[in-house]
Amino acid sequence: MFILILQTTIYLLFPIILKTITIIMTLSPKNFAWLLVCFLGAGLFAGCKKNTGGYPNGGMAAKGGSNSDSVIIQNYAFSPATVTIKAGTTVTWTNKDGVTHSVTADDVDDGSFDADDSSYYSGDIPNGSSYTHTFSYAGTYTYHCRFHTYMKGSVVVH
Repeated sequence: MFILILQTTIYLLFPIILKTITIIMTLSPKNFAWLLVCFLGAGLFAGCKKNTGGYPNGGMAAKGGSNSDSVIIQNYAFSPATVTIKAGTTVTWTNKDGVTHSVTADDVDDGSFDADDSSYYSGDIPNGSSYTHTFSYAGTYTYHCRFHTYMKGSVVVH
């Protein structure tokens, strides 16, 4: 079946390809160069799509100087995996996956919040929901998803 489809496609496209080659061969070198530049330019322009990764400021979560920071949970990963902030900053994790995730401090025992920010636990974060936590003290806080323990992240507080 595949060979039949391939043969039919070649049979239908061959006259078009042959006609295109014939037209290109009749162009002067100058016109051919312009045609080539136009095709290459159109190809490059079509490929130049800015991928912001879902972040409003050009692909990176806000850093340091702001009073809030964002982490997107998507494709079974925290993005960015490491966030660097100033003490007193609130971090927001937003779940854009179709499954429930969590933000669980690596040293969390009962899900309670210690005064020194060493433990935090979001509970379940279903699709479309968010969790926020304010980090008041300097240090590096590592976390994971309790459902998918290979998902890891960290918050570095200065």
